[in-house]
Amino acid sequence: MHELLSLAENQTDVLLQTESLTARYDESTRTVWNYLHASPRPCFTEALLDDAHQLHAMIRRGDIPVDFYVAASDVPKVFNLGGDLSLFRQCALEQDWNRLTGYAESCIGVLNDLVCGFDRKIISISLLQGDALGGGFESALATDFMIAEEQAKMGFPEVLFNLFPGMGAYSLLARKLGPQPAQRMILSGSIYTAPELHDRGLLDQIVPPGQGEQAVRDFIRDTRKRLHGYRSFLDARRRTALWTDREELLAVVHDWVKSVKQISERDLRLMDRLVTAQNRLKIAA
Repeated sequence: MHELLSLAENQTDVLLQTESLTARYDESTRTVWNYLHASPRPCFTEALLDDAHQLHAMIRRGDIPVDFYVAASDVPKVFNLGGDLSLFRQCALEQDWNRLTGYAESCIGVLNDLVCGFDRKIISISLLQGDALGGGFESALATDFMIAEEQAKMGFPEVLFNLFPGMGAYSLLARKLGPQPAQRMILSGSIYTAPELHDRGLLDQIVPPGQGEQAVRDFIRDTRKRLHGYRSFLDARRRTALWTDREELLAVVHDWVKSVKQISERDLRLMDRLVTAQNRLKIAA
């Protein structure tokens, strides 16, 4: 059930609360803190995407004055595990390609809001206190800055079950690391630690466990002193040929849907095992 609170009643508390996310608004810094907690697994479910679209629409319309958007998680040890493998499997078995395509395009809509700064020059930050895999990693890459705690791990395991991360992984990663490093990272299926990715220049900052939120608050405080310069630069970067856009993301995601149509029974069984593992992870958390 959705609960939308009036800002007139509470200027610094819950902005939107659903079964999938809790968004809080800090009026003093004009920051939206979006904490994900999707159920039954900490991944991008259809319900989470619907809720994210509702929150993002409020921001795009200018219902509240926002300078910063923080993507975080309320699930211990997990930022987001990516696409809903259970849904992928169901759509493949039922050959429900319209539903799968709608899901994929919904993912791109949410991700593109971060890429384009909600069309309001909003600075986005990912707070990674746990694992960000597949689409979870893609969503973090879509933000302007990434701050991680040392225990967080990130990677694209999709190649292990004969898919590829199709929600912007290569487009975003290639622009931040370079084409060849991005290709190697995606095709390896490897999982990387936060210190490893910081050494590669992908993460903007890493901090000890438990210090992530304060690090983000410090970053926002320091950035506010140069807010105009930051916003102007990021907006100019979005206009360059080096940055991605919605059309590019949609073209790739449609290729991803085609690849799902070709996965084997073995790959579907592997998805089953991964879904079971994700369910156990949520229960343990």
